[in-house]
Amino acid sequence: MKRIFTIFALFLFALLCGCMVQVHFAGEPRPVSTTAPSARQTAAVVSSNTAKDEIRTVWLSYMELNPEKLDTEEAFRKRVQNLLEPMTALSVTDVFLQVRPFADAIYPSKLFPSSSAVVRHRGDPLPLDFLAVFLSEAKQANLRVHAWINPFRVSSSVGDVAAFKNDPAVGPLLNSKGAPCVIAWNGGVYFDPASAKVQSLIVRGVHELLETYDLAGVHIDDYFYPTDDASFDSESFAAYQRSGGKDDLLSFRRKNVSALLQELYQEVKSFGSDKVFSVSSSADIEKNENVFAADVKLWGSADGYCDWLIPQIYFGFSHETRPFEQCAKEWRTRCTNKSVRLLGGLAAYKVGKEDPFAGTGIAEWTSSETILGDQVKALRKCSYDGFALFSASFLNFDKKLCAKVLKNLKDVI
Repeated sequence: MKRIFTIFALFLFALLCGCMVQVHFAGEPRPVSTTAPSARQTAAVVSSNTAKDEIRTVWLSYMELNPEKLDTEEAFRKRVQNLLEPMTALSVTDVFLQVRPFADAIYPSKLFPSSSAVVRHRGDPLPLDFLAVFLSEAKQANLRVHAWINPFRVSSSVGDVAAFKNDPAVGPLLNSKGAPCVIAWNGGVYFDPASAKVQSLIVRGVHELLETYDLAGVHIDDYFYPTDDASFDSESFAAYQRSGGKDDLLSFRRKNVSALLQELYQEVKSFGSDKVFSVSSSADIEKNENVFAADVKLWGSADGYCDWLIPQIYFGFSHETRPFEQCAKEWRTRCTNKSVRLLGGLAAYKVGKEDPFAGTGIAEWTSSETILGDQVKALRKCSYDGFALFSASFLNFDKKLCAKVLKNLKDVI
């Protein structure tokens, strides 16, 4: 009996010492553990680091600048403040500001005419430097700004090339010898990606931007070749073949687009290794490569094409043919270069609306209060480096569902 009492006393003493140790360490740094963390502990650390380091960005399109009554700096500055305020509340880190939507500019340019996004008619005198004002406000909000340009798009509404004969950017290319550098197609006008003169203009435009403004980088999105129809660039492809070119049409087109990306990447990096060149594409990998001639597999696996790759995964979890998680995983397996950061483009603009192309998932965006937050979680689970929301206007919505979705997203971030 005495022996049992002694053992029990020793047990109580050890238990008391353990409690004292726990109390001692509660107020001091814990010693480094010599044992491996559990799977749950490891997951928590990874999740914390991902949330801390992730890139959170928003696209701000030319349509959202709302040019009406913005002819004074004061009016535009107030507009910018209203656009940026919800971004800072959501802990956004970067903004893609569309500064050249149609071979034009919202800033004073020696190469491109003023944009109808901020003036009544293309080429009208700019009342102020809209980009400079935006940058000053973004700096106050601690947001990095990337100049978003559409390199090959000239017009989506004026399908007449002759209408641009006096345009300072397009006109000189119309009059150049050889295959046409500017092509009318399906009601719009586009630069031919095969043209060395076109590529030179685009690169010089990026140089002008980075030389003039303190930008975090340059961003381009999914306007590459507008069609897979062989007649679009038949003259330039015929010229290529006459010169001894052996590639088929699709390979020829892919190489033209990739060559421009390489030039833009090098131009951006010439202003500092910290400058970012980012590319956003359709989420459909096959369509990218076979229709738009965007070789996204190459860009995500090789050096020298981009720093950030951002597929527009504009689908819900219940999308019948392209569910969000499946698409996100597919892109994660294709983007293999560790120096290329992969971000998921999220369709914030769909919240509260039916998705007519989602099949049985048509109503998902009209009912879920957590859809964007859940998508961010799914991207983190797939080891993405961040996300991009399209677009800024959604952050200013006051509809009941949108407010709930934004609150949930903020909680997740």
